Amino acid sequence: MNAGDVFIISVDIDKEETRDREKEAQKLVDELFE
Repeated sequence: MNAGDVFIISVDIDKEETRDREKEAQKLVDELFE
């Protein structure tokens, strides 16, 4: 495991977290406009 691998893994984790946040934001928007 070298620095490049660690970087790629952390980027993947960031993408997952961003996707989760977008889903939650979308849920809030949907609730507002119901």
